[in-house]
Amino acid sequence: MDTSIYFANGTLRAVAGSAGKRSLTVEDAATLKLPEGALINGVITGEEALATAIHTLREEHPRMPMRNVRLAFDSSMIYFKQAELPRLSVKRTLEMVRGEFSEMDEELLYDYAVLSPRTENGGMYVLLNAVKRELIMSYIAFFQSQGITLSAISTALSSQIKLVRALPGLGRETFIMLVLDGNMLGASLYVEGRFRFANRARLFAERGSEALEAEIERTVSTLIQFNQSEKSGATISHLYLCGLIREEEGIHGDVCRAFGLKRGLLTGEGLIHSRSAEFDLTDYIYATGNLLRM
Repeated sequence: MDTSIYFANGTLRAVAGSAGKRSLTVEDAATLKLPEGALINGVITGEEALATAIHTLREEHPRMPMRNVRLAFDSSMIYFKQAELPRLSVKRTLEMVRGEFSEMDEELLYDYAVLSPRTENGGMYVLLNAVKRELIMSYIAFFQSQGITLSAISTALSSQIKLVRALPGLGRETFIMLVLDGNMLGASLYVEGRFRFANRARLFAERGSEALEAEIERTVSTLIQFNQSEKSGATISHLYLCGLIREEEGIHGDVCRAFGLKRGLLTGEGLIHSRSAEFDLTDYIYATGNLLRM
């Protein structure tokens, strides 16, 4: 069993579970509030507050193993692009990924995720990632100070893509996925189950306010227009809206009706078996996806 931790805006979310080839068993899940300013844009600015949260997690959830923890995080200092690359070894592919970001005058670490293993041209379609080295090293140093070794570090987007790929039924859908994460809104478009576009922006509206619905509608409208301009041949059918608080629960249905979309519900059926009463997939998308190894 592994533990996956996601540092969200204002919260720490953790999921403990065991992942197989076609299934995931969730044993425990936890959400802990973080003081304002403990994390800013994914940067640790309140180490003592995070250390307190890790201590609380250990005390209140002793079933969560704290060895070889998997970390997911989000930040504007994560750069990504999509590209078609030849099918090469991991080492050669990483060299090509580095070349794709060669114009950036920063010290970066690189990774990639295969979106389509084989294209019409015999290559592969890949999501390329680059992250500021200092950001990754700060996470490693923090967890080491807590006696925790990280076995994997992933971006929130990569974790989400793995989850979507693993969930039965989503492979044929063209849909929008929105994730409300504190004062941030993550927006992604999937065309026939394959990741196509993502954006991350700060919310102008207050959480729980009437203005939030209008802001979400503008985001959905933009993604619908983008899909039309791309001439993908697929029409967006579903909207998945995650991370809602109680005062916002009516927004999902309202936005779907405004655009004639079906209300997508992430239950994890066919993939996830949960033994935790705390676990709701819509609140733990990134931490859950990061448990998967596919």
